[in-house]
Amino acid sequence: MLKKLLLPLALACSLAVLAGCSSAPEPAPTPAASSPATDQATTPDVAGIPDPVAEVDGVPITKAEFTKTYEGQFSQASAQAATTGQPVDQALLKEQTLTGMVSTELLSQAADKHKLTASKKETDAALAEIAKASSLTSAKFLEAMKKQGIDAKQVNEQLVRQVKIQKLIKEMFDPFTVTDEEVRKAYDAAVQAQEQSDAATGAKTKIPAFKDVKATFKKQALDEKENTAVQSLIDDLRTKADVVSHLEVAVPKK
Repeated sequence: MLKKLLLPLALACSLAVLAGCSSAPEPAPTPAASSPATDQATTPDVAGIPDPVAEVDGVPITKAEFTKTYEGQFSQASAQAATTGQPVDQALLKEQTLTGMVSTELLSQAADKHKLTASKKETDAALAEIAKASSLTSAKFLEAMKKQGIDAKQVNEQLVRQVKIQKLIKEMFDPFTVTDEEVRKAYDAAVQAQEQSDAATGAKTKIPAFKDVKATFKKQALDEKENTAVQSLIDDLRTKADVVSHLEVAVPKK
């Protein structure tokens, strides 16, 4: 989950399209929706996007950067909507996309202030890990990214950012740990949620034993702790930064 949060969104979205699924672990299988959405937009609405879309301490987030990222986000959201039956809320998605891009820029600037660097060896290793997640070699992954409109230089720039941000997190926080009790609570909560879902739908989901999925839930619990810490850092950075958004979207009030 942390990698998905930190990996610059344009690359993360392209990766998601290639992988065909989210990188977050699923605690238990859930029944698929029986009917797709029929009234959702089938193309991303990028009309009226300003340039720049925002500035973070004077560094612009350009229209081109935002549009590329948003199109990737929309592609992933549309794929999910096809199974849930819920239409894509494009106004909300635009807002979430910009929030993610601002967060990445804040972390990147913080890493630069800490004078953190990324070696070729480190970026090569990061590339290999990302490619492996899509069952590709690094070379094949770069070829696939090129077809998505992202060349090797752009991928490397994103990887440099990712490595530096990961170093920042490691520098600022102690190693994250979870207890067996915390892992068990997460498992029990997932089981309860699945049982409630089955009761509502009439499904009979086979729930794996705790010992068989303990490692998955431990990783999920660690990811959640790490993400909570990173989000707290982002919130702190944002209060101290000059962030100006020019994106005007009408997000329905909850």
